[in-house]
Amino acid sequence: MAYKTKRSKVVKCDLTISDLVGMADGIFEGNHDPARHGWVTMAANLKGRACVNALFPKAHIAWRDPGEGLPIDWLGFDINVPDVIAATATKFPHDSKSKYYSQNVAQKTR
Repeated sequence: MAYKTKRSKVVKCDLTISDLVGMADGIFEGNHDPARHGWVTMAANLKGRACVNALFPKAHIAWRDPGEGLPIDWLGFDINVPDVIAATATKFPHDSKSKYYSQNVAQKTR
């Protein structure tokens, strides 16, 4: 994994999935396929699931087995974030001025 600091210097960091789950309560991966824009795969432990559930207090999230490589106490699910924001009450922060929001989410809520 690599990321840029404020000075735009690339810093390499090698992590295994075991390292990552020891440092985080949730892992979120956006789908990079343009046909699945807005879809996010989420996996979280108990504390992480409580945080995700709190973002969508009126929704029922059907948590499932997160797949290979994650601890047994982690669960996962796939979500289309723009559709869920448009269809449910949420505490999810979003930028209503963004081009994507105005073209996709705002139209669904009218």
